[in-house]
Amino acid sequence: MSARRIRRAFRALEDERRMLLRGDLAALGKGAEARRAALSDVLAAGAEATPETLGALREAAERNARLLQAAMSGLRDAQDDIVRRTADRRRIGYGPTGRPTTLAAGPGRERRA
Repeated sequence: MSARRIRRAFRALEDERRMLLRGDLAALGKGAEARRAALSDVLAAGAEATPETLGALREAAERNARLLQAAMSGLRDAQDDIVRRTADRRRIGYGPTGRPTTLAAGPGRERRA
């Protein structure tokens, strides 16, 4: 029975890795519950798992955590890029030095269509 639990935990971690590499965030959310359940089963029967097996599971989980951190970092970078590009589009004029500048309506200025 323990071998089946361990295989299920490795399979859940491998499935999670594939979802991370594909960028399938919707499936990742659903798969996280399966991973948690599989690892909980192994830990509940911890006396039956060897230290080597537990170490290999830990390494696989840490690998997935690094992939998840990298994915989150990439999403933050993309979000920052979108903000930067949006701000760049607001630069619709050039100042006296020739550098792009934002021409925004302020006190004393009127905007007309």
